[in-house]
Amino acid sequence: MVSNTTFPSYFLKERADADVAAVQARLDAALFKQAIAPVLGITRRYVGEEPLSPVTAIYNRELAATFGSAIELIVVPRLMIDGDVVSATRVRAAMAQQDWKTVQQLVYPEVYQEIKERSTHGN
Repeated sequence: MVSNTTFPSYFLKERADADVAAVQARLDAALFKQAIAPVLGITRRYVGEEPLSPVTAIYNRELAATFGSAIELIVVPRLMIDGDVVSATRVRAAMAQQDWKTVQQLVYPEVYQEIKERSTHGN
């Protein structure tokens, strides 16, 4: 849950200035902590680790600092296969090359079946 209004740098990724991203991340985290979490009774938040995105690392760091002990932040490690990060970009590249063996290694069996079926039927 990231807001384009309070944290536009998140959606700019590579073009984002780190200092600006940190300020925006703090604002987004404070808004979540003070306005969203109490209303919804949220005491724990899960986020994904993103080793390829400095902006996401900034966001996760600012969430942890802002939440303190009020909200438990759990960072889920990024899936790695043979030391490489599994990402949607990597899956799309394998699909574009019709490298179905790689696609099959990177996604759940059900997802692979759906992708393969759609590619066969031109959807």
